[in-house]
Amino acid sequence: MTQTSVIHSQYEESLRLAYRERREKMREKVTRAYEVALEHGAGFAMNNHLIWKRYANFVKSWTGTAGGVGDITAESVNYAAIIASDPDLPSNPPPLPPFDPTFEHTSAQKQLNQLRFIYQRGVTHPMTGLDQFWQEYEAFERAHSESLASVLIAEWLPKYQHARSVYLERNRVWTIHELRGGRLAVPPVGCETGVGGGGGGAAGN
Repeated sequence: MTQTSVIHSQYEESLRLAYRERREKMREKVTRAYEVALEHGAGFAMNNHLIWKRYANFVKSWTGTAGGVGDITAESVNYAAIIASDPDLPSNPPPLPPFDPTFEHTSAQKQLNQLRFIYQRGVTHPMTGLDQFWQEYEAFERAHSESLASVLIAEWLPKYQHARSVYLERNRVWTIHELRGGRLAVPPVGCETGVGGGGGGAAGN
C-alpha cells in the first residue's frame, strides 16, 4: 500500500512538471512574438492600439480571474488544454495533477510584472483608445496596492499626457485613415518642390 502511494506521488509530480514546462514554453513563445512585433514597429502601425490591447489580454488569460491577476483557484488553471495539446502526451490524458499554490503564486507574480511592463509602455504611445488604456492601467495598479499605485501613476501620468497631446495634435493635421497605401508620396497641395527653376538658379549662382 505504501509503495503504491509512493508511485502515485511520483506520477503526480511528473505530470505536474510536464504541465509546468508546457505552459511556460507556450507563454514564452507567444510573449516573444508580441515583443518582436513591437520591436519592429507594430506599436506604431495603423490600429496599433489593438496589439497593445491583445497583448495585455493574453497576459491576463494566464489566470482565470477577471482582473488578470488575483485569487487563483484550481478551477482557474486549464490543465487539460495544455496537456491535451502536447503531442508527447497520450491522446487520453490521465487525471490532472493536484493544484500547486506555490507555483501558481510565482506565476501570478510574473503575470503582474508583465502586465505592468505592457501598460507602462503602451500609455506612452499616441494612439486610438489611449484614454481607455490609461484607465485600465490605473485600475490595474489600484487593484493591487493603493500606496504603490499613487507613486507609479504620478510617475507615468506626465508621459501619458504627453502622448495624448501628440495624438490630439496629430489628428488636427491628418488621421491615419487618410493615408493611402500603395502610392508614392507627393508634396502637399500648394507646396513648392524646389525642383526645376529654383534648383537651376542655385546652380547658376
